[in-house]
Amino acid sequence: MAQLWERYETRRRETVAERRRRTAPSWLDQLREDIYGEAVEAAAGKPGVYRLHLPTGAGKTFTGGGFALRHAALHGLRRVIVAVPFISITEQNAAVYRSLLDPEHGPRTVLEHHSAVNFETPHRPNPWAKLAAENWDAPFIVTTTVRLIESLFGNSPSATRRLHRIANSVLVLDEVQALPDALLTPILSGLRELVEHYGVTLVLSSATQPELSALNPWQTGLPQREIVANPAPLFERLRRVRYEWRTGPAVTLESIAAEATTHTDALVVVNGTKDASQVHKTWLDGRRESPGVLHLSTRMTGGHRRETIQAAKRRLEAGLGTLLVSTSLIEAGVDLDFPHGFRARSLPESEQQAAGRINREGHRQTQDSVLTVFEPTDGLQPQVIYNWSGIAAASRRFGKDLAAPDDLDTLRSYYQHRYQLQAGRSSTDPDGATGEVIEALREKLDYPEVARRMRMIDNEHSVAVVVIRSQLTHKDHQAARDAIGQLRGGVPTPETYRALQDHMASIPHKELESAISAGHAVEVAGDLYEWTGHYHPQRGIEPLSKALRNPT
Repeated sequence: MAQLWERYETRRRETVAERRRRTAPSWLDQLREDIYGEAVEAAAGKPGVYRLHLPTGAGKTFTGGGFALRHAALHGLRRVIVAVPFISITEQNAAVYRSLLDPEHGPRTVLEHHSAVNFETPHRPNPWAKLAAENWDAPFIVTTTVRLIESLFGNSPSATRRLHRIANSVLVLDEVQALPDALLTPILSGLRELVEHYGVTLVLSSATQPELSALNPWQTGLPQREIVANPAPLFERLRRVRYEWRTGPAVTLESIAAEATTHTDALVVVNGTKDASQVHKTWLDGRRESPGVLHLSTRMTGGHRRETIQAAKRRLEAGLGTLLVSTSLIEAGVDLDFPHGFRARSLPESEQQAAGRINREGHRQTQDSVLTVFEPTDGLQPQVIYNWSGIAAASRRFGKDLAAPDDLDTLRSYYQHRYQLQAGRSSTDPDGATGEVIEALREKLDYPEVARRMRMIDNEHSVAVVVIRSQLTHKDHQAARDAIGQLRGGVPTPETYRALQDHMASIPHKELESAISAGHAVEVAGDLYEWTGHYHPQRGIEPLSKALRNPT
């Protein structure tokens, strides 16, 4: 770990120097350096629980990695594990860490492990499925929160073979606010066990730090230390956006889409894939496509999403004019910098994350950089998709004539109220709504039932499918086809399954069932299917009715 820390620091300095050669350093660059310096000094502290509470754009990826590696080196820990809530951030962070840690020759240092598909189902066991699982035998792991929770609470061999690798590690939970409320009690109980008995240092990283000490497992005896001692002044200094609020019967997706077009560059973030599709169609206004009109959602493959983000970044930097509509996936650390943004009403943590894509680099005046939070009468309403207690706690604190989503004191009060509305009187209170029933099952050592209830992805509602896009290069097309052939032939390797990651999109399970019946999806292996129906070049897999009407 000492060698890795030295390599990381050397390459990070080279990266910073190269950036300064290309562009004049700004006050924000120096502030990020100051934050990083404070974090690596804090790494000398004793093992335990740490909070990395930084505003968006302050450099959490670099800073978190630096703290974790130096802390591991100083305290003799075996590895660093970074867990993030979304595959899109996993890919992005893994690329950053590889550039700083992987040797020029020889085995890789950074292992990226995630999956949106289960190749082995209870009804159709596959003897080769274990080949697709990693055992985390690497010094630096980048994985998803789903995989981490599966490793802690799963009862299958493929999950538990990673468990011993977590001991004596630095475990970084990035975007920790995304942990599901309904599972918080067993998650926090398990994490506390790791810290107190298995030599783990836990780092909670977020711009919107949840008040986890308000919940039973962490209420007493588990101190949390700040990596950056006093984050509040940083939030004041890095406030680069002002908020406006738009409500009333005249506010619709169409009206917001029209307002966005009055700006050369604008971002619109909505609550669902259908809303994103509607805004995109409104902008196109009957045209087949337009280079400056972009769309992002999970109905697009991972590779397609990455291409779209890269296209948006190039256009923004070149000043070519860019309208981008996205679901909340853009809020997960995507490095884009728009001058204006619109966010459909959600929870304050999501609204603040959306604001992190506006004036991200601080090149514009705060007064001119606006995120408009709007409530569309025809859009997906927040109470349909977000936690009810979060909506209740937020509605009385944030909004017009109330606090802005980046008000730290109000945010702290919001989280405390949100958890109080759900938490039981004890960690095993059957009336609690934060996973207390699961914690009681843990005490009974009912491993199968705990594993079943701790599933963070509900595959009954959404499922991943493989899409071989016509826009792929011949080489990528052939590689994907070869990977599908290996899966169907029953002889895959971990590289096989990773080769398909860029080609996976998500759709509702009911749509997949209908597509199978209509001949628009064919089985590959396990619960993985290949989508053979219509795939829109900008929006990905359209709702099934549209796909069937226009299958070409």
